[in-house]
Amino acid sequence: MRAETLRLWVGDRLARISMRPMQDDVIAFTDSVTSARSVLVIMPLDQGRTPPPHPVLEYLHRTYAEGSITVITHEADLGLTRRLPRSTVIRIVPSDITPFFLPRKEFLQRVMVKPFDLALDLNLDFLLPSAYICKASRARVRVGFVREHSEGYYNFTINANPTLRRDEVYGRLTRYLQMF
Repeated sequence: MRAETLRLWVGDRLARISMRPMQDDVIAFTDSVTSARSVLVIMPLDQGRTPPPHPVLEYLHRTYAEGSITVITHEADLGLTRRLPRSTVIRIVPSDITPFFLPRKEFLQRVMVKPFDLALDLNLDFLLPSAYICKASRARVRVGFVREHSEGYYNFTINANPTLRRDEVYGRLTRYLQMF
């Protein structure tokens, strides 16, 4: 096992142990997305290698009051403030993540200053920090993509067809969100 793979495995196990007491309620997804008042969005954290999820950002801009949206993005993402100018933007830097790929307590405290009804993890690949933040948000609806290790972090998962372009995947996600 490579060192990074081992650290990810340990981080995933630590996350699952720490979140064991966090039981999810059984919910009806009807109107669960459109009725949300406070939204947490975790942008792709791959430092610009993924095109921005424009369809999702446009949907959020149209559907929610911008003051109700909190966005977590990597430190180099400067264009987001133009797309959602009145949203709270929290930049995550490498020092905010432990060697086991978990967000540090101080970072989580900056994020969790208010409760969230909806949390969206827009990372197409499994990233433990974003999955952990999504689960730790205690949002009633936590949306992510189906990937290895993703079970337990989200209660609404979307299968991202690998043959589709990323903008098509985000367009499909937007259509699913509009259904609920």
